[in-house]
Amino acid sequence: MLNAIRYSNTPALVSATLVIAIAAASTKAQPFDLSWHTIDGGGAMLSSGGAFTLSATIGQSDAGVPMSGGSFTMSGGFWPGAAEPDATGVTIVSANPPADNPYLPGQQPFRDVLDTGPGNALTAGIGGSGTPAQGGVSYAPISVTFSAPPSPPPAPANVVVSCTGGACPTITSVSGSGAGPYSLALSGPIPPGQCTTLMFAGTAAGSKLQYQSQPGNVSMDALTNTQDLLALIQALNDGSANVPANLARYNLNRSAGTNPVNTQDLLRLIQLLNGINTTESFNGAGVAACP
Repeated sequence: MLNAIRYSNTPALVSATLVIAIAAASTKAQPFDLSWHTIDGGGAMLSSGGAFTLSATIGQSDAGVPMSGGSFTMSGGFWPGAAEPDATGVTIVSANPPADNPYLPGQQPFRDVLDTGPGNALTAGIGGSGTPAQGGVSYAPISVTFSAPPSPPPAPANVVVSCTGGACPTITSVSGSGAGPYSLALSGPIPPGQCTTLMFAGTAAGSKLQYQSQPGNVSMDALTNTQDLLALIQALNDGSANVPANLARYNLNRSAGTNPVNTQDLLRLIQLLNGINTTESFNGAGVAACP
């Protein structure tokens, strides 16, 4: 009986094998096609009314919770293929100038105390082409690295620059790939006394770079005045002014050398307070809070 069953099934097995082989050969000869489609109980695509458009399906037997194995995940149904890329996990991990103030970590955005240029020209500061680095802090161009490749990647068209006031620079060029670092060139330095914010498409909500510009505010109290003169004199007397990590804070005239912070920086600070060879008088000037 067992032998009869075995032999009686052999022709069917051979026939099934031939059918599969023929079907496979026929499929191989056809153009490869994985068109987006679904078989379900009904629905409609792109039904519109006013400013709204609705696409929906009913009774999808293949829809369900995502299935995973190893590093792969498969979602059944029609609509997972229409989902936008998940950007919620892409964050900014580092930037130069640093996103956090190097002197008051975590309490405020990076505050740029660089000298401004003479007359109406702003020639130094974050984004200012040719602005020299100080104490490991590079000012131009801005460099930013992400936790994963943003989608879309940074480009002049999808990096939004906003300022609390004054003439706001724009992004002129972006270079980089993947998660970065990306190099961003600005059309000019960020405006003094203001907060400048950079936001990137394809990143998590709240991911942004913020910088404040307050020339001469070496005391980091958000107000430029004679207290900054006292802070600079104290730093010169105790030697902290020429510590490499502090050069971005005290080297107002951006000089080079073994001890670049000296009495010339005091003279430059006095000029900033009095409005000499600057865009304005900074005595009593404050800096706008970042939103």
